Amino acid sequence: MRKNYIFLLLISLFSISTAFSQGASCAGSDAFCAGGAGLTFQNSTGTTTETGINYECLGSQPNPAWFYMQISQAGDLNFFISQTSNGGNPIDVDFIVWGPFPGPIDPSAPFPYCGPTNLNPTTSVDCSFSAAATENFDLINAQVGQIFVVLLTNFSGQAGQISLTQTGGNGATDCNIVCPLSLEDQVICVGGQAILTATISGATTYQWSGPSGPIPGNVQSIVVTQPGTYTVVVNKPGCVANATASATVSYYAPPAINPPANLEECSNITTFNLNDATANLFNGTGLNPGDFELSIHDSAANAQDIINPINNTSTYPGPAGGAGACTTLYLSVTDNGPTSSGCVSVFPFTICYISCSADPEQPDDLTLCESSFGSGSAVFNFVPQTPVVLGANSAADYTVTYHLSQNDADLDQGAITPINAFTGTNGQIIYVRMEENANPLTFGTTSFQLFVNPLPTATISGTATICSGTNTVITFNGTPNAQVTYTVDGGANQNIVLNGAGTNTVTTPNLTANSTYTLVSVLNPATNCTRNLTGSVIVTVRPLPTATVSGTTSVCQNASSPSITFTGANGTSPYTFTYSINNVVQPDITTVAGNSVSVVAPTGTTGTFVYSLINVQSSGTPACSQNQTGSATITVNPLPTATITGTVATCLDFPSPQVVLTGANGTAPYTFVYSINNIPQPAVQTSGGNSVIIDAPTDVAGTFTYELISVQDGSANTCFQAQTGSVVITVNTAPIINTPTDYVVCDDSNNNDGFYCNFDLNTIINQVNGGNPNIVVTFHETLTNSQTGANPLVSPYCNIDPGIQTIYVRAYNNGSPACYSNTTFNLIVNPLPLANPVITDYELCDYDNPGDGLEVFTLNSKDAEIANGQTNVTIGYYLTQSDAETQTSPLPNLYTNISNPQEIWINISNNTTGCNTISSFNLVVNPVPPATTPDTIFQCSNGVTNQALFDLTINEGVVTNGNVSGLTITYYTSLLDAQNENSANSIQDPLAYLGTDNEIVYIRVEDNDTGCYAITTQLLRVTQGPLAVTPPALHYCDPNNDGFGVFDLESASVAIMGGSAVAGVSVSYYETQTDALIGAAPSLASPYDNINPWTQTIYVRVFYTLTGCANYVELQLIVDPTP
Repeated sequence: MRKNYIFLLLISLFSISTAFSQGASCAGSDAFCAGGAGLTFQNSTGTTTETGINYECLGSQPNPAWFYMQISQAGDLNFFISQTSNGGNPIDVDFIVWGPFPGPIDPSAPFPYCGPTNLNPTTSVDCSFSAAATENFDLINAQVGQIFVVLLTNFSGQAGQISLTQTGGNGATDCNIVCPLSLEDQVICVGGQAILTATISGATTYQWSGPSGPIPGNVQSIVVTQPGTYTVVVNKPGCVANATASATVSYYAPPAINPPANLEECSNITTFNLNDATANLFNGTGLNPGDFELSIHDSAANAQDIINPINNTSTYPGPAGGAGACTTLYLSVTDNGPTSSGCVSVFPFTICYISCSADPEQPDDLTLCESSFGSGSAVFNFVPQTPVVLGANSAADYTVTYHLSQNDADLDQGAITPINAFTGTNGQIIYVRMEENANPLTFGTTSFQLFVNPLPTATISGTATICSGTNTVITFNGTPNAQVTYTVDGGANQNIVLNGAGTNTVTTPNLTANSTYTLVSVLNPATNCTRNLTGSVIVTVRPLPTATVSGTTSVCQNASSPSITFTGANGTSPYTFTYSINNVVQPDITTVAGNSVSVVAPTGTTGTFVYSLINVQSSGTPACSQNQTGSATITVNPLPTATITGTVATCLDFPSPQVVLTGANGTAPYTFVYSINNIPQPAVQTSGGNSVIIDAPTDVAGTFTYELISVQDGSANTCFQAQTGSVVITVNTAPIINTPTDYVVCDDSNNNDGFYCNFDLNTIINQVNGGNPNIVVTFHETLTNSQTGANPLVSPYCNIDPGIQTIYVRAYNNGSPACYSNTTFNLIVNPLPLANPVITDYELCDYDNPGDGLEVFTLNSKDAEIANGQTNVTIGYYLTQSDAETQTSPLPNLYTNISNPQEIWINISNNTTGCNTISSFNLVVNPVPPATTPDTIFQCSNGVTNQALFDLTINEGVVTNGNVSGLTITYYTSLLDAQNENSANSIQDPLAYLGTDNEIVYIRVEDNDTGCYAITTQLLRVTQGPLAVTPPALHYCDPNNDGFGVFDLESASVAIMGGSAVAGVSVSYYETQTDALIGAAPSLASPYDNINPWTQTIYVRVFYTLTGCANYVELQLIVDPTP
């Protein structure tokens, strides 16, 4: 199959000579280009192609030759392939082409586009496995930078040549991938040289040129000593013609360091520290000091050649000649940076002696008050300081100058002038220079400080205006602790001292006329600085206002509202009035225009309303006010009202019911206007009272609404008022009713007695009357009572027949009990399902992650116990009582407890009736007892046997953490027997168990109350024990006969070991047998004071370190009394 991809290449030929070396594997693919007459190379024989690649049409791939090419100009390419034997005879040639792949690639690395990921049918461009000796393939619309892989094979395996030629197309391949050319830029030191090498070797011609023109010689490398641009043109078969590359050679530039500092020393100092000259070389330059090597020399030549450096740089002798003598030194800087060529730069600097011999006296500091308030400065006269600075020195021989900085004083620059009027600031330091007139370089400096005390300040403030007869507070603020002088109404000076916060006040007397408080001056006693002040407070006194009230009248309720008028005087409008109505204070009111303001008196409420004036306040600041008297009264007479009564339901043709209209709150007689079913009727009037009766006819069935429209009383004012209210006369026939469903409930007590005392019969009413509120429904225990209406039942109702009872219903239209209908329904009480009265706790042992108190419980395993023989019930389990009652959020069957113990609630429900009850039980997770793995028990054998008798109970305290109470401990030789508590296979005598060396015994620790258990292991070791002889008792003669003494325990060790010390055997002493058995640390130290009087047993452990075994004997300590 032939595949075509679009590429573009100029018509050219692969230019690779007959000596071209082809790649035998894909990773070793050779680059080629169409830059000459053709590609002819020795074919491959005796080689095979790598496996794992889909070679598509190539049935076999013997003797491979791998190449790749890269596109330099887009377009089409046409190629011709041929193969001949060494004798010139045509032989079969086959090929496959893959691509395109992205370029460029690194030619120094293995070729990247190999293996089945890259070389597969999706990337195959063309392929041929014909028997022909010539082949063709095309690349269509190739793009710049794309790479193609070509595999050529020699099917016959005969030695010969393969030729590959581009015969057409307008594309081009990139010959730079075959033989790339480049030159490297270089930097040379002064007097140094650089070697430039073209990267193409074995070329036909090399043509070099530099800044001075062509360079003779046909060589791959040249040596240059001058800076400039150098170019080479290379021609080599198979490479692009006249390949050109250039490089720039430049001199090393001295590093941009700070120049070394020139040094000066007084002539009486014998040496210079040359390191001071280089201390700041790299500051602010961004250079890395570690990239440079420094040395100092006494000549420029030595510095350039880095020879004879000055070694004593910190104590270098100064030049001869005293003050004024100088010499020049040279700093050599070698650049050893990662991009440097090690070039040297030289920087000169000088060292000089100067004269230093003037010693001025230090003058006192100067203190003044500031010149103007807030300036923070004062004008100082330094003239008196000069004689102090000169001291014993003659003013004719020395000049004294004053400066703003030490640097200015040292350099004799920026002298202050004039010195008798210098404006200084607080804390400013003045630097003094005293120099010898004959030799200005001989000088000395000192300094003094200026202190400027601020001027004190004070202000006055207070209320500008007050009401007559009141006082106010005058406030003084300013410098803390200052003394302020002031006057009142132009009188004598008065003083007030401010506190530490800078404030104080005075209170004026009660004033009836204006008064003025004026500032005079302020003094700071601490600095004695004083300052005259201006400023005053004028207290203006305002008169008090007066007021009157008017508007007394009498009106009817709901008549037009009369007005109450308040009028102010003797003050400034607008006026604000405070008043009350019947002693209830009302919101203040204020005049808008003029001196008066009115309020509207409401008439909606009857009664007498007294409007009393309480206070008046005038406008302005302050707002002066004064209490007032006076009142006006509004009388509101009531309007008549009326009611209508008589709503009733009756039967057709029954006696007429009465509708009663009654008047009130007015004067009789009352006249009423009413309507029947919205039809106005003639007005009716009372006679001899407040009510009138209307007889309602019953000859027509229906509903008749009697509606009250208005009422008017018989007073002289004939008060009138519209009214509302109505009654309904219903003329009924017997109602049509429904038979309700039975009322079914669950028994309300756990004794299931069939009685229920919470029947709400009212819930049945809507079933009976269909929701008609005008049909009255009553309930009865007998038919007779339902017919007569006697003994109606009330809710809640207790049934009197257990289980099921018939209820008789009577219904009639409201107001017409004689017109009734009857029906019946049943009360049914279903029994409750009851949980087992005693539900046992659900207990598990804490085997899953012991210690967390959590286990998975199978809740429905309690179903049978809870149901207690009941059938047709469902049991649910819940977290809370509320969930159980509402049967919401049931717990899953496999449930992990969340606390320990945890109460679980259950609901047991009858599947037929839905009746249910709740109960609860506890989930309990019992802890497993402790089972700590004890230390290994070592026991000695009596001979060469690997068995010995063990007391397995010796570590029970360790296993149970010291608490064996309530626990049963058993021992087994297998884990399975321990887990299953197979008592028949337990170790029957753990106190004397014949154990084997390295045997593991399984210890089962079981809680006697819960049955929970834990298992651990005990390792037994049997070793050869040392000889242990019971020694004779140790005696102590007791001088004071108290039964206690000091014993040398170690004196018994040799006897215990059999009469002589044994290597590898240790003897230790203990107060208890247990400590001896386990070798507790520490053992008893010798000498030892007995703790039991007269006689005490010491337990001796004889331990053989080679076998890890011990034997034990007892040593008696005896205290003998002294006669």
